[in-house]
Amino acid sequence: MRILSIDLDYIMGPSIAKYEDHFWNDNAGTRWETFFREHKPNVKESDLPFDKGHLFYLFKLFNKCLHNGTEVSFAYDHDNILYSIGDKTDLEIINIDHHHDVLYHGYGIHEPNLPDGTPSNKGNKHEFYHSKHNNDVDEGSWIAYLRTQDRVKSYTWITSQNAIDGVSELDMEYYKSLIPNMRVTTKEEYDILDYDFDHMHLCLSPQYIPPVHWHLYTLFLISYETYTGKKVDLGEIGNKKFEMSIRHLNVTNEILH
Repeated sequence: MRILSIDLDYIMGPSIAKYEDHFWNDNAGTRWETFFREHKPNVKESDLPFDKGHLFYLFKLFNKCLHNGTEVSFAYDHDNILYSIGDKTDLEIINIDHHHDVLYHGYGIHEPNLPDGTPSNKGNKHEFYHSKHNNDVDEGSWIAYLRTQDRVKSYTWITSQNAIDGVSELDMEYYKSLIPNMRVTTKEEYDILDYDFDHMHLCLSPQYIPPVHWHLYTLFLISYETYTGKKVDLGEIGNKKFEMSIRHLNVTNEILH
């Protein structure tokens, strides 16, 4: 199954470093209101620009695949792509995204360095273990979640150079050893020549895009609805998150069995 996944936060390269690690909250509205309140008056929404070239690249690619008859799904959070993938195997994934979405949160438990200063992969290994044994998955680890089930045939991460530079050499080596045929590249270095995808997924990632730019998602919705004649149910999109649907799966299995 060939999959094209697009995370709109790919366009935020010029400014994402200013905010992505600050005032995280599962509620995007709370996160952004807190961020701007705490940075007032030094940072305004107008101080967080996006890359227009990257937006045009995504929009052109989206429409090429749309006109090619590719099945499309929409979401706010990236882990919702797992609803559309279902139980498919032999996945050939191209992910255009500011983030690699392999593993991110293990360092909340383990420090990235050992006491002697040596870089450590304990955080990554911790997160992968729980993804495999406890269905622990979110928008930043859905690739690793699929890997725990040996369903990834190849993975290409198309991103910006500053995003690549932000991943440590140790982490990158671990990810490439973990994910089969993982390739890291930019749009300048990688041409998508075959638009015959089985599925295309587009997510907004409102945690990583300031509210002033959320309306850009509407461009893709309009294009899809105009071309297909189908209506996108934003109510359904807003009320679903794959992470929450399996969070207590082990609990349920223990109770029932």
